[in-house]
Amino acid sequence: MTRLLDKVPDGVRERVDTFRFFAIVYGVAIGLLAIGGWVLNARTNEQAARNTAAREAALVACIRSIPVTSRISLHVSGVNDLAQILVQNSRDAIAASAPGDPLAHVRVANLRRLQVAAAKIGAVTAFPVPTVAECEERSAGP
Repeated sequence: MTRLLDKVPDGVRERVDTFRFFAIVYGVAIGLLAIGGWVLNARTNEQAARNTAAREAALVACIRSIPVTSRISLHVSGVNDLAQILVQNSRDAIAASAPGDPLAHVRVANLRRLQVAAAKIGAVTAFPVPTVAECEERSAGP
């Protein structure tokens, strides 16, 4: 039984062999490209899943912080109010003291210290409390 290529002239046989070689090379190259694309796609999907999980975690953390930050803001506001009350009480104590009171200079010094402290305390008027919409905006990302 004779092979089919035995009846083909030599020039054609060489062309068929060359074609077969390049077909194998191109097939391997296309296969490698397909595998590379599959790996790249898998990595991209994995990174997208990580980004989504990170955004969701940031959103949950921000929403959970709202009650704590609102209590801190309320505390800061109360400390500011207390400082102003102490300054006003000190002024009233100086105004109500007798003209020859031996503690008058102590009361004046206390008023000055309270005024300085009230100015420092008043530098922070409130603690920023995020809303749910702000939390969602922060976690949205680029």
